[in-house]
Amino acid sequence: NLPSRVAAAGWEKPVGLLWIDGDHRYESVKQDLESWEPHLAPGALVALHDSTDPNLGPLQAIQESVDAGRFEQLDLVRSITLLRRRER
Repeated sequence: NLPSRVAAAGWEKPVGLLWIDGDHRYESVKQDLESWEPHLAPGALVALHDSTDPNLGPLQAIQESVDAGRFEQLDLVRSITLLRRRER
């Protein structure tokens, strides 16, 4: 049970599916995405839990990542948002 920045720092394989469901504060979710993004394979999927509550951080971090063109939103199922990494 490690923070994303610690786990991602030692990661060496490409990631095809990433599940984010940890600290729901904006800065933490943003750090989760930024820490793992370099390890995501082209077209990788990212699922974020508790992502629809405007009082929690995932919603803002998702919107910023989509607006920046790094990810596209594929689906929303209950409180889970599914993103796909855009090709660079």
